[in-house]
Amino acid sequence: MHTETVEEWSVETFWILVLRAMSYRLECVLYRTLRELYRAGGGEHLMHRALQKQQNAMLELDTIIDRIMLYDLVSSCPLSV
Repeated sequence: MHTETVEEWSVETFWILVLRAMSYRLECVLYRTLRELYRAGGGEHLMHRALQKQQNAMLELDTIIDRIMLYDLVSSCPLSV
């Protein structure tokens, strides 16, 4: 599932982007939940680390959405992305 190996994006090949977008979205939810748990438990260092990982996942998700828009594949994308 490497996006770098795809030479031409089309409706047949963009499923890789959809799967990666869904993965990063779930990762964002996971780290948001961890941050809330660490905040309640007083784990300041762990909360900060979860925040960094959440921000990284959000950046990756934004990059994937930009790529989907760049190759005009938005109409083929599921609404969950």
